[in-house]
Amino acid sequence: MKLLTSHVARWLFVLPFIGFGAMHMMSAPQMAEAMRPPGGEISVYISGIGLILGGLAIGLNKMARLAGLLLGLEMLLIVVLIYGKNMGMASEEILAMYTIDGTHELADQLVMQYQTQNMVHMMKDTALAGAAFAFAGFAK
Repeated sequence: MKLLTSHVARWLFVLPFIGFGAMHMMSAPQMAEAMRPPGGEISVYISGIGLILGGLAIGLNKMARLAGLLLGLEMLLIVVLIYGKNMGMASEEILAMYTIDGTHELADQLVMQYQTQNMVHMMKDTALAGAAFAFAGFAK
């Protein structure tokens, strides 16, 4: 049971961070264009490196408390700087990303889908931040 609640649980927790980090590194130009983060493409690479290193540190149990705190902080910054900003986008801005004008028959559906996906990612990343902070509280 201890194996499941310590080693396996730790790796199950960090594998998504490592995967997200790898996706940041492989798709930085596309992510920067779609999400428009402050700092552009370079911030996508920095974020990816942080996700990978933080995930590995927790997985290997090396400076796990610090890694949990930093991963939690990074996730909260993503929530505020990316998804929070995107929640305030006007319909015209969203449609412009897809080069569709407001008269297109699917325009309203596209805006609703974008806003829904944004909210789902915002809630997921908030939960991951909370879990990272909780892990930091339990780490030795």
